[in-house]
Amino acid sequence: MEEGIVLVWNKKEGEDFLRGDILLELETDKMAVEVPAFED
Repeated sequence: MEEGIVLVWNKKEGEDFLRGDILLELETDKMAVEVPAFED
C-alpha cells in the first residue's frame, strides 16, 4: 500500500486506548481495513 484515505478516526486526541482497540478505518483503492492499536 502506498496511499490511503482515513475514513473514520475512532479515538479523539488524548483519548486512552488499549492494544487491539480499532483506532481508525482506512480505505485504499483495493480495500477498506480497520487499523488496531499495537500497544497500550
